Amino acid sequence: MPKPRKTIAQHVADGTFRKDRHGGKAIPTLTDSVPNPPGTLIPAAHKYWYSEAKAALSIRLLSEKDYAALEILAYTMWLRQEAADDIKARGISYQTDKGIWQRNPSLTTLEKANSQILQLQKEFGLTPLAAQRINAPEEEKGVGDPRNDIFGGAAK
Repeated sequence: MPKPRKTIAQHVADGTFRKDRHGGKAIPTLTDSVPNPPGTLIPAAHKYWYSEAKAALSIRLLSEKDYAALEILAYTMWLRQEAADDIKARGISYQTDKGIWQRNPSLTTLEKANSQILQLQKEFGLTPLAAQRINAPEEEKGVGDPRNDIFGGAAK
């Protein structure tokens, strides 16, 4: 599988952006601080907004154009947690009122959310493989990862 193309924001962050090479596209204005979550994002998902925004900022890849995708990522992370909590409470299968054992529908939600989260984190350069493709300074890679505050442990 070929290596995915860098985004314009990645070229800007790496210092490799050239108007003649990148079709004269406008250089995105990179955000230098964590933005406030949009009013449309449910309050329960705010902690995911802040953690993922901080992680994207740590590798210098967050612009205003990314806010919609960041909102979807934060909401999906909250939805994943809700599904995981339901599975923990009711189990992977449960018995209906009629005595029939049924697969917990939250499993499907969890599987789809995991897939979407992984795809969006790849877009932001927040997976280990995607981070390797971004030429961030060594001291910024994996050190002080703000997601550790939420998930615990060190990012590797």
